Amino acid sequence: MSNHRKTPPYKLFESYNKEKTTVNEQQIPVNPQQHPQQHPQQHPQQHPQQHPQQHPQQHPQQHPQQHPQQHPQQPQPQQTRIKHIKSSEHLHNVLTNGVSQFQTNFTSKNMQPPPMRIFVKMYTEWCNPCKKLGPIMDEISLHPDTKDIIFIKFDAELMIKGQCQYSKQLQKLFNISAVPAMFGFIDGKLVGNVFGADMTEITELINKLRQ
Repeated sequence: MSNHRKTPPYKLFESYNKEKTTVNEQQIPVNPQQHPQQHPQQHPQQHPQQHPQQHPQQHPQQHPQQHPQQHPQQPQPQQTRIKHIKSSEHLHNVLTNGVSQFQTNFTSKNMQPPPMRIFVKMYTEWCNPCKKLGPIMDEISLHPDTKDIIFIKFDAELMIKGQCQYSKQLQKLFNISAVPAMFGFIDGKLVGNVFGADMTEITELINKLRQ
């Protein structure tokens, strides 16, 4: 009787526990095979497909199309009406033959030609007063009151150091002793000059050309 009492509470439950634990031990390796199949399929497929498709398509299309189209269309205002002549021959032709060509442009259209007014500014690259005067003359050339005047600038050293016949003829015409030097012509005739950067004298020369 004593033996029968001891066996059921331990032997039976011990065998049950052993069977249950062996089942659990057999199920543990199975779970790792199930989880790797679930997680790799969900996370790698969702995240890489969402981010590369959304961000690269939105930002590159907006910025390059907006900014390049705005800036080129904006300001290209005219900074000056002063024509830069770079050879003695060209300047000589403008002062001598330019009048007839200027008048022909009007007469060919059955229009009475106005006087050809030319303002010539002589300068050099090393002249500081010439550099300071430059922006002022650019502004004057754009003023509505001077729209009928042809503004020209010319490097005086090209004429002084030049050995061609055009340079020599210009040397006799201008007889420059200092720069900056300004000269006014109406229909090819010299009507006034200014040596130096005195704005009062320059304004008087411009007003003479406007008369």
